[in-house]
Amino acid sequence: MSNLIKFLRCLLATLESRQLIFSQVSVDGTTIRGNIQMVKFEFNQSADFVAEPLDRRGNPASIEKGSAVWSVMATDADGNDVSESLVLTVDPENELAAKLTSMEVELTGVLTLRADGDPDADETAPLVATADIVVDASNAVVLSLTNTEPVDA
Repeated sequence: MSNLIKFLRCLLATLESRQLIFSQVSVDGTTIRGNIQMVKFEFNQSADFVAEPLDRRGNPASIEKGSAVWSVMATDADGNDVSESLVLTVDPENELAAKLTSMEVELTGVLTLRADGDPDADETAPLVATADIVVDASNAVVLSLTNTEPVDA
């Protein structure tokens, strides 16, 4: 029974903290809303990410203005650092929004946003949001058959 109580206390402590989630991502004109945790790109695609700070009840919260720091790290199949194969552009009007663009390199990586969840400058409440990133070559999605004009056999 004591393990259950420890688990519940840990769960409660987690629920009481503030959260930062990627609440929206747009790829090729399609927007997905929710708690975004992974995005798969093909070569030369971009996606717009929007983060949303939430309080412990899931309601909108604020961060300290100017505290958002975005980063991306990526490796190829051989474990080489290929982070430069992802271009990260933060929206100058909204520090909680950024565009990530892939190049022609297969990779796996992590997009990270760190911010101060205490909107005042007097304290720090670290927040972190991450999304796994996969970039893969395009796969065939349609098989098209063509034929010649029928002839007598």
